[in-house]
Amino acid sequence: MLCPVFALRLPFGFFLPASCSCHKATPPPTCSLPAAINATIARRLANLLQHYAPYTNDPRISHAHGWATGPTSVLSMYVAGLQVLTAGGQTWRVAPNLGNLTTTDVGYQTPLGSYTAQTNATAAGDISIDFSAPTGTSGSVAILYPSCSGTMTLVETNGACEDITVKVHGNLNTSGNLELADLAGGDWQLRFTCSS
Repeated sequence: MLCPVFALRLPFGFFLPASCSCHKATPPPTCSLPAAINATIARRLANLLQHYAPYTNDPRISHAHGWATGPTSVLSMYVAGLQVLTAGGQTWRVAPNLGNLTTTDVGYQTPLGSYTAQTNATAAGDISIDFSAPTGTSGSVAILYPSCSGTMTLVETNGACEDITVKVHGNLNTSGNLELADLAGGDWQLRFTCSS
């Protein structure tokens, strides 16, 4: 399976201008693409007409708005990993799949309240996820099975639930997720730290 981040860069990358670079402090945020992907985009553009005949505007503009929202849902639900599983958000799941990203920050609202998730990962394999869901809901949190051994802790920051600590034995050949289920809505912090 392709990493969701890479899968987004290929079909949607040609919408980005060639001078796209990363300026985090300047809205709107843009991204920097590897040279190989920029070369692929340039070849695609060379093979395409520079604009659709009925329109005289920039060829990177999409008038297919339903189709153009695909990256938003993929980034929110699969890369940042915040998923509302049942109507209104009664059940939810936080399961980030960062690929080669190190940080995600996502949030949205349903009639039941706000859902947020912020994930940070290091090159050493450590991961932190701060997430919240409305009271009265339930869900789960998952991380990709780590390649290093370490300790995973899960804390409900308001003290409403008992802390959970799990010793993890890492394995380069293991795939899938480590998932903690049946969590009550609230404010949570997950920390996974590799052992030295």
